[in-house]
Amino acid sequence: MIAPVLAGVISLILSLRVRVAAEEERAQRIRLTFEHYVSGGVVEEMLRHPERVKLGGERRDMTVLFSDIRGFTSISETLDPQALVSLLNEFFTPMTRLVLENGGTLDKYMGDALMAFFGAPVAHPDHAARACRAALAMREELVRLNEGWHRDGKLPPHLTLGIGIGLNSGEMSVGNVGSEVVFGYTVIGDNVNLGSRIEGLNKDYGTQILVSEFTAAAAGNAFLFRELDWVRVKGKQQPVGIHELLDAAPGSLEQAGRAALFTRGLAAYRAQDFAAAEALFADLADRLGDGPGKVFRERCRHYLEDPPPAEWDGVEVRKTK
Repeated sequence: MIAPVLAGVISLILSLRVRVAAEEERAQRIRLTFEHYVSGGVVEEMLRHPERVKLGGERRDMTVLFSDIRGFTSISETLDPQALVSLLNEFFTPMTRLVLENGGTLDKYMGDALMAFFGAPVAHPDHAARACRAALAMREELVRLNEGWHRDGKLPPHLTLGIGIGLNSGEMSVGNVGSEVVFGYTVIGDNVNLGSRIEGLNKDYGTQILVSEFTAAAAGNAFLFRELDWVRVKGKQQPVGIHELLDAAPGSLEQAGRAALFTRGLAAYRAQDFAAAEALFADLADRLGDGPGKVFRERCRHYLEDPPPAEWDGVEVRKTK
């Protein structure tokens, strides 16, 4: 009678050991896969709640973030290769940390650009707000970096590193993509491409952080946005509203005033009252040096001389990426 019971106990112990070993192997696999892409806190959350994690391909509502360095060409022509690489590392280290601290996942570095996403592998309903907080923190961090580089003589006084950040939210495909030998956990899809296009628009509007109308709506009232334009990007028929992320709400009085004045100008512009709109945008451009104000001031002046056609809908068509 004792022998069968003992055999059962031994079998149970062996079964538990196998199960524990499998769990430890699974945990180690998750750590090895994600330790360089997400924060330690996210990894631990994945281990505690494996039901929230899907590593295979799936479609999920998420926010993608693209950032690109401004003025990099001039700096690369000034610094020697070793100093340039050192500067890039000093830039990417805190920027990546800020993405991870806000629950984001690092996708990849692309030369002087960074791509990240929010909402996977662990789903966060507030992925848009997390991405906005990360973008604002990145902008603030760059101010400190430039001050330090100038102080330490790593950058000439006349050169400053700038940044352009673009965010878009929507359904994207996420999962392990690549070959059997080398693969990466990444996002793909039209909404990802739109995020990249939006980042590039910063150059045209003289802004630092642009988001789609979808990100602005999803992020809610915790942030101060100003609507800038309706844009039809290259390769798309449907226009998208773009907004500038100014600050966490309520923002400064200067920022709130700037946003309110621009909103009045934009309403006049879309109503084709270009004279009234030009006066408002000129105030922004001349008094505050506002980038979007300068862009719309010139558009108004153009339309005052050469009115748009009757079917004009106020959408700006982009013919390049």
